[in-house]
Amino acid sequence: MWINKPFFKYAAGTIFVLIIIFLLGKIDYFLWPIRALVATIFFPVVISGILYYILRPLVRLVSRSLPKTASIIVIFAVVLGAGYLGFNAIGNLIGSQVTELSENLPAKMEDLSDETEKVVEKNNMGMFSYDQVKKQSLELFRNHPIRRWRERDESLLHHYKHCDCHGCGAVYPFLLP
Repeated sequence: MWINKPFFKYAAGTIFVLIIIFLLGKIDYFLWPIRALVATIFFPVVISGILYYILRPLVRLVSRSLPKTASIIVIFAVVLGAGYLGFNAIGNLIGSQVTELSENLPAKMEDLSDETEKVVEKNNMGMFSYDQVKKQSLELFRNHPIRRWRERDESLLHHYKHCDCHGCGAVYPFLLP
């Protein structure tokens, strides 16, 4: 009978395991430690694997004249030194550019605002003004659903934090982000 075949047993078992993992994934606190562990370990393992395959030919080349352990240490020191020098040189450049950007950003934003005002006034065909567009966009931002949800959540947290009725104090720890 087809139910007794090994393929069916393995397929059914795999499907059941995947369903259990999916359902346990709906409970945030259950899989959070596993996700944190995988996120912590994943990138170092990937980077070390990439470096292994990139540096393997160099290790083979240097290991002809030095023992393999010494060649690995020498190549590791050279790569770290080159990385340090590269980051040191690029870091100063990036730092100066970030400083310059932070000093010039308010003026650039003001220029962008002026250019936007000119474009709106030039291309509106007399239908609306820049001040009207600015007012409507600010009103739209103030009434955005995500902003209202955040305000509602903050008011609920405030209520549950300071309320002693109906066991609200017991619910408060579960509402914290």
